[in-house]
Amino acid sequence: MQAYARISNPCQRDWALASAALLRCQASFSAASPAYLRGWLGTLALNRRRIACLQLQTRVSLQCAAPGFLSLLVCRSGTLQVNTGQTPPVTLHPGQINWLHHGQDVSLTSAEPLDLLWVQWDDTVPEHAMGLSASALAADVEAYLLSVRFAADHGEAIARSEQFLTYLESGGSPPGHWVPGSTDRRLARVLALIERQSHGDFDLVRLARDAAMSERSLFYLMKSTLGMSPYRCYQRLRLIRARHGLVDCLAEHAGVSWHAANQGFSHLGRFASVYRTHFGELPSETLAWLTRLRESAHLLSWQRGSGEALAVSKNPGLFDVVPTQCE
Repeated sequence: MQAYARISNPCQRDWALASAALLRCQASFSAASPAYLRGWLGTLALNRRRIACLQLQTRVSLQCAAPGFLSLLVCRSGTLQVNTGQTPPVTLHPGQINWLHHGQDVSLTSAEPLDLLWVQWDDTVPEHAMGLSASALAADVEAYLLSVRFAADHGEAIARSEQFLTYLESGGSPPGHWVPGSTDRRLARVLALIERQSHGDFDLVRLARDAAMSERSLFYLMKSTLGMSPYRCYQRLRLIRARHGLVDCLAEHAGVSWHAANQGFSHLGRFASVYRTHFGELPSETLAWLTRLRESAHLLSWQRGSGEALAVSKNPGLFDVVPTQCE
């Protein structure tokens, strides 16, 4: 879900606003919480459903008061305490899942660095969907996230996400097939090599040599599993890094042109066009969303370090006030 990151390394206020806008819940922090939180939050909305992924290096609490949506929580790393007030708190460990029902007050608290997948439905899902086992789901979650990270374009990411949601709603039958070769060790090695090489110029000859494969075999492996060429994969990783730069609240440079050039895109118009193909919006729109979020600070009443919940509107709506900076 890194391809759909909305905010990264935010201050407490911006994290509270993002939690309200994207997760529809309120955030609170302890007095020991840092002013800026290391991590990111990304979401993809699909027809009254939402898939969110958050990674945090800081302890955070989230509260949902009688939410009007059904949730599935999948803990990928770290631990998460789930307290509904009706049963003893549940602690989720990596690979474990938990369903949260409509109208059920819930408090979520991360005790350490956390990587969480959170799926929300505004409507109900079939009862048998909740019988999906964590062991069956874990591998498919990782394969799904891999398929979105390396989707050929925004349309394909949407299609794979729809398939994943259908899989969840059917209770895991039929099994998901997001990336046919997602368990192929050769693919994992090649992707790791491309990840490292994407910080420099693309070199297919070197990539094939480091992967101990011929160029033809490498190309076939990528096309038959991910549906994209090695260069297309390399380009997508650079676009994802550019997006993370745009939404990074600690970035020294905020302009689209700087982040495009920093990832090797010399033609700004071409960068904007390719970016929209991959993410469904222009880079300027990604940046504008974060700007509007930060401009909505008038919806937030809080005191840093108080340990009290942050009172945030669940529907920020139009953000049309003068921007303010974190205090």
